[in-house]
Amino acid sequence: MEGTSTLAHCHRMERNFKFHTAMSRVRTLAAYRRPLRLTDEALLAGPVLDCPSGASSFGVEARGLGSDVTSADPAYRLPPRTLERVFDEARTGPGRNFLRDYARDWAGSSCHRRGYLPGSPGHLPFPDGRFVLTVSVSPLIGLRGPQDPVRALLEMTRVTAPTGQVRVALLSVPGCRGPVAVDFLRRELATKGVGSELLAHAPSSPDCAPGLLVLRPAPTAH
Repeated sequence: MEGTSTLAHCHRMERNFKFHTAMSRVRTLAAYRRPLRLTDEALLAGPVLDCPSGASSFGVEARGLGSDVTSADPAYRLPPRTLERVFDEARTGPGRNFLRDYARDWAGSSCHRRGYLPGSPGHLPFPDGRFVLTVSVSPLIGLRGPQDPVRALLEMTRVTAPTGQVRVALLSVPGCRGPVAVDFLRRELATKGVGSELLAHAPSSPDCAPGLLVLRPAPTAH
């Protein structure tokens, strides 16, 4: 009976992630570098958070360089076999690298998982200032409600050190509703003490419009 209940729970979770995965792509470390202006120096400067990661192989590839990367995504509550069905595009190419690494991470006890942890941009299970760099290549249009992108960006800045950065590649996804106005986001963040800068993407960066949003977390109050 317990096994049946667990299976049914996994199926419900799998259905719940369909909207999330509709905008997911298998993104490699190389695909992150240009739109996020990532150098090896930035990756090795301290703990890095990627959220939401989806089926990205960025984490496993960057960790191979010696980077301390944590990948967070709501779908990482799912066991490997269920996750493979959700991210069916990951079954070939670089996605297989992600799936193998995820299965290895899952094989440890829940309190010892390090590479892949369940979490969404608006609800991150990390203490304040945990990361030197937080990155995201997921479209903000995937977040529901006009205030949700602001809340998500504030949460990402919360877990980033005051001396660190949040870098968000603003993406354009065909078939989705229009992107949240970047000017609105920046004004709202400024009222919370979060500074921002909008940088142009490199011309060859795919799916990117209008640029790279760089946030500098507000100093911690004493």
